[in-house]
Amino acid sequence: MSKAMIKKWLSKNEAATVDREGKSDIWKFFGAVEREEKVISNFVACKACKKVYAFKPSDGTHSLRKHNCSELDSGPVRDLRVYPYCRYTRPDPW
Repeated sequence: MSKAMIKKWLSKNEAATVDREGKSDIWKFFGAVEREEKVISNFVACKACKKVYAFKPSDGTHSLRKHNCSELDSGPVRDLRVYPYCRYTRPDPW
């Protein structure tokens, strides 16, 4: 199973994104990929543009937050990936 194959299925409507359980607010914009009523493990896709990412729950959502969606102009995904969500940023001490 490859990302290219899943992307092809999504573009032909042979697969679909389905809601995925998770604590993060990023799951409003990403979903698991389902084909023939079976969820394809280790992959998720943007619900708007269908870009496919390899994903395991242990990976975390940081790479998904960096997604620049071509379908979302003002980009809720872009808004979600700004500083308040990045664990490596902190306020300027000066």
